Amino acid sequence: MRRREFLGALSAGAAYGAMNAFAAEPAVEGTVTGEGKPLADVVVSDGLACTLTDRKGRFRLPRRERARFVFVTVPSGWKAEKEAFFLPAKSERFAFNLVRRPGAAKKGCRFLHMSDSEIAGVNPNVTEFLENTKRLAAKTKADFIVHTGDLICRAGVVTHKELMNEATMGCPVVYCVGNHDLIKWGDCGEAFFEAHYGPCWYSFDVGGVHFVVTPMPQGDEKPSFTHNDVADWLRNDLAYVPKDRPVVFFNHYVPYPWSPKDCGRAFGFESAKLDLASACNFTGFVYGHTHHSYFRRHGNLTMLATANPNQGGIGHDAAVIREVIVAPDGRLTAKSHYQPVDEWTCESAGATWERDLGAPVYFGSPVAVGGRLFLATLDEGGLGTAAVFALSLKTGKVIWKTPMENSVKNSVVF
Repeated sequence: MRRREFLGALSAGAAYGAMNAFAAEPAVEGTVTGEGKPLADVVVSDGLACTLTDRKGRFRLPRRERARFVFVTVPSGWKAEKEAFFLPAKSERFAFNLVRRPGAAKKGCRFLHMSDSEIAGVNPNVTEFLENTKRLAAKTKADFIVHTGDLICRAGVVTHKELMNEATMGCPVVYCVGNHDLIKWGDCGEAFFEAHYGPCWYSFDVGGVHFVVTPMPQGDEKPSFTHNDVADWLRNDLAYVPKDRPVVFFNHYVPYPWSPKDCGRAFGFESAKLDLASACNFTGFVYGHTHHSYFRRHGNLTMLATANPNQGGIGHDAAVIREVIVAPDGRLTAKSHYQPVDEWTCESAGATWERDLGAPVYFGSPVAVGGRLFLATLDEGGLGTAAVFALSLKTGKVIWKTPMENSVKNSVVF
């Protein structure tokens, strides 16, 4: 039996009662409880093998030399007590307790997305965007916040941990490791990140949606893991996900960016390569790294990137925090909350008329020709608001409107 087939077979049959054949081997054993009561059928992993808890909440995994953490896939309707969904693999005791979270029975969810904040310490700009994030999380009733990496260097990793966590934001905060978060410290590039946030890859469920956190496999320092290590774990993690459950991935950047066929759709290389669409109900890939805002649908799959929340993007994208809504069927839509001001407004003093086009006009100076005014609008979230308009120059009435697939971020020419 090949190595990956053996690992898959081991994880698929690794519920506590099915591990008697390995009883003599060194093992990781523990329990998962929900508000003190045993929780059955909860997935537990060491970063490669996965197993389910039995009816008494017990689990057992073979002890693996390369394992760095043991962690729980927190089910929908629960959250880890004190954010403790993981323990170092060398711990002597493995006991996880989950607590109920509001809206346990709901389907679908919403979260805030940001990326590449790249802060090197506390300053007024950092304080402002973090306060805006906190207000926005409360306003939108976000289930969680996800930051898809490039906190940047030691100062950024430490500052985010201290200032943007569940206690300060009012909801759980999820972090991905970016290329600038792989730092020279300890025994590998990810050691400093792990010391503050725990495992670089894991999964959790919210509102009947399965979310998968995955790491950037290269950066300023070489990590101890490879893309193939993540792919091997993914096979085992996704084996426990019902085929109809939507799956959304978080990463600092998309795998296979050079390939039209595999971009964001595959993990691992050569014999370890995993096609995500065939492995699960793959509906979303959320990332950063490119420093610009991007939203595209490819059938049921949505690819979404977000520009920096405190600086804006390299293509003059406005600084933004995204509110992402995941429908029960996994379809993603997004609303852009521009920073530092959440809503764009116009100065109307002396105006002859005003017209709300349902979306912002950005870098789009209008053109007036023959009594008509031509201009175009944005759609950064699949909301159907991008369009080219012809308005009456005299009254502002919409003469015609042509929908566009994507945002128009420049001036129109007649």
